[in-house]
Amino acid sequence: MKLLFLHSPRTGGQYVGRTKPIENIIYYGHVYVVDNIHNHQKNPFCVDNNHVGLHGILPREKIKDKIVFSIVRNPFDLLVSIYHHWWYNKTAHSGGIEITNATFEEFIKAKFYGVDEYRWSNSKRFLFPAVFSDGGDFICDWICRTETLDEDLEALADYYNLKYNKKNRINQSNNRMAYQNYYNSELVECVNTLFNRELDIYGYEFGSLTFKNSNLYRHIPEKVKANYKYIYSTDKYDTF
Repeated sequence: MKLLFLHSPRTGGQYVGRTKPIENIIYYGHVYVVDNIHNHQKNPFCVDNNHVGLHGILPREKIKDKIVFSIVRNPFDLLVSIYHHWWYNKTAHSGGIEITNATFEEFIKAKFYGVDEYRWSNSKRFLFPAVFSDGGDFICDWICRTETLDEDLEALADYYNLKYNKKNRINQSNNRMAYQNYYNSELVECVNTLFNRELDIYGYEFGSLTFKNSNLYRHIPEKVKANYKYIYSTDKYDTF
């Protein structure tokens, strides 16, 4: 039995994809599954790389007969990670404009108010598009959380009777505060408004160490998958 890992950025995917703590993991990087190889949407993560393969697109037929899994992360924490990885103490180029040392508050407010020079990756769209095909189908059989990643991976291996071997983490950031320290009440409300879909379907809240009830955690039955649809190109999200 083969596991296919779909990697959303800043969720711990390098650890899973490179160290492969579970046997038989297939990893192509930040790929985007497309329903029709001859007429498909661009990869949201790597818009200039839309060939088949590493960090590009993956024909849907390639996931057939495989267990597909991915990782999600609390959006409040994820945004801090993105800020440190792509923005803090760096010069970013966007729309021909250079931005150096944007504060976290500037970063979030720019996303909320749509300031062009701070936009990245169609910033108000879904944070985890890899779990859907470009046609909108929810394609993952299993969802892990960054917050409980080792336990979720062990449960995944046990569920499918595969060998699990916990590995040392890579790319962990030790030079930033807990994500809660980056926010004030206004920024919390901005994120609650911008990413209410992700917070709702994965059961996340600001500052909480527990999760609200969510159908999209660990094993996802086919009947549950059918209840969710999201098309990144139009930012159209539906539940049934």
